[in-house]
This record gives sequence, C-alpha cells and structure tokens, in this order.
Amino acid sequence: MATVAGVNGMKDMIKTQLQHEKEGRPPSIHPGGWKIGAAHADNSPIISGHTFTITMSEEDARRCKMMLDLQWFMMSIAAMSGAAGYPELLPPPDGRHELNC
Repeated sequence: MATVAGVNGMKDMIKTQLQHEKEGRPPSIHPGGWKIGAAHADNSPIISGHTFTITMSEEDARRCKMMLDLQWFMMSIAAMSGAAGYPELLPPPDGRHELNC
C-alpha cells in the first residue's frame, strides 16, 4: 500500500473531496497515480445512492455486513478526529493494521 508523506493531508483531503463532489466528477486520481474510488465492471463510477447485488452464502453475507459496518464506523471516527483537529488519533498510514478479535 502506498503512503503519502509530508504535511498532514487530512484537511487537504477534505478540501479536495468537497471540491470533487461539488463538481460531480468521477473518482479522483491521487497525485501518485493510483485511483481513489470504486467503479462498475464497465468502469463507470459507483456514486452514492447506487445499488448493487453481491451473491454469497448466508454465513459470508453476515461476515461481509459486519466488515462493512466496521469500515463505516472506522471511517466515521477517522473523519471526526480529522475534522476536530486531532489527526494524531488516526492510525499510522503504513497499511499494517491488525484487528485482534
């Protein structure tokens, strides 16, 4: 996973994302070249409000829902801590986060 070095980018990311959404554009491209976002199989962007179907077993569906809920909560906490001016509450951007359950 690539990391972004330098100035704490939380405020810059917020500004960029808000501008991006105001302009109604597809997923942004990071200055490093990798894409941020998701797309359909035909490469059209997935926009908030779109629905999709994933077929899986009931057990996998429960696990998937739990992970999606966890991701949503973690992203909400990260957004709140960044917006509150406490970026030190965010995990290090090294991509090596472990979850011990």
